[in-house]
Amino acid sequence: MASAAGENERASSLFERAIALYERAGDTHAAARAAGWLALAEQRLGRPDEGIARMERAHAIIGEDEPDADLAFLLARLGMAHFFAGNPEQAAERTERALDLAEALQLPEILVRGWTTKATINQAERPNEARGLFQLALDTALAHDLRALASTACGNLSELGFRGDRYGESLAYLEQELELTRRFGNRQGEWFALSEMTYALFMLGRWDEALARLAELPDEQLGTHTLLLSPLTGVLELHLHRGQPDSARRLLHRYDELARSATSDVQMQSVYQSATPALRLAEGDPRAALTAAEQALAVKTALGTSAQPVKQAFPHALEAALALGEREKANELLRTVEELPPGLRPPYLAATAHRFRARLAGTDPSADQEFTTATSQLRELELPFHLAVVQLEHGEWLLARGRPDDAQPLLAEARETFAHLDAKPWLQRLSTAEAIAPAEIPA
Repeated sequence: MASAAGENERASSLFERAIALYERAGDTHAAARAAGWLALAEQRLGRPDEGIARMERAHAIIGEDEPDADLAFLLARLGMAHFFAGNPEQAAERTERALDLAEALQLPEILVRGWTTKATINQAERPNEARGLFQLALDTALAHDLRALASTACGNLSELGFRGDRYGESLAYLEQELELTRRFGNRQGEWFALSEMTYALFMLGRWDEALARLAELPDEQLGTHTLLLSPLTGVLELHLHRGQPDSARRLLHRYDELARSATSDVQMQSVYQSATPALRLAEGDPRAALTAAEQALAVKTALGTSAQPVKQAFPHALEAALALGEREKANELLRTVEELPPGLRPPYLAATAHRFRARLAGTDPSADQEFTTATSQLRELELPFHLAVVQLEHGEWLLARGRPDDAQPLLAEARETFAHLDAKPWLQRLSTAEAIAPAEIPA
């Protein structure tokens, strides 16, 4: 109950006492189950290594015993913990073993947990298979009244939507998750859904709603555990695009201690590193921005190119490389997306690659088509802010080529979007572009 209430420190203490009591009574299997729950609380607090070590010790004790639900639960928890620690092979091995036991012993809870982890492991390379497993997990959880797991399944389907740049779909799943968690009083699940909504709403250009959802989160919870990371991938960027760097800086600093302590949590580190370059660029330090962005991009091996932090870091890495005059670095970054198989190339990153190909092209006429392709793709994805940025850049390019009539409709639509979003720095840049004579605009 403490865990459901989001009191992870208290939950850890209670699970530790439970383990001690079970061990004193000689109930090694119950102690192993409690170790699985303790590890989850520790993971949320940014201490995944401790939990994994404890669960592996418990597995060494009961792993050769007659299989039961406790062993299956421990294996399922080990699978997910190893995944977030960046150990995919161990995660897969433990998860498959858990699923074998769940099928044999008819354990719907463990089936749902196992399918969830298996889908999470494979979603970067097999998104359609992952979708099927996540949906199976949701249907099974609802059929067996496993409400907490049903809400988690909604969150996982939302994450899959994020990876495919289907933000409206993701938001719908998060609304379903929020309703479920509030119905049965899972505060931690409720906060997670609200946190994730801020990212979906940011990408959809519903910025005031994103801030309203953030305001529903208890302020003291931000930066205290790894469930509430999405404000760094949405709200932080929102602050910067509204010309509020101090607000962005304060938000990032809320997570400093967690980032220092959760050094083995791949997701935590990647999200923190992906938020850092946005701030460094705003501060005028492209070298630091490029360093942080490349650290965030390094997780694509573990989390996949379609993961939120990779998408956030990619344009910042390119922006920093261009600011430093490192064109070959920019080309290298672009190739990492362009060389992906079509079915595994995230649409947002594909559009971003066209945008930066246009910028690298300079005065070459090919830039016109690259900008146009990026515009078309971003419009289809319903990402109004990102669309407006490309329209502005394209308009600047057209003005510099002496084509104001072609630039005007692009700049007019971009102005309308920036005004609606209250994106003051972008409005100022647009006004400057319109005021400068074409010959004075840099290519």
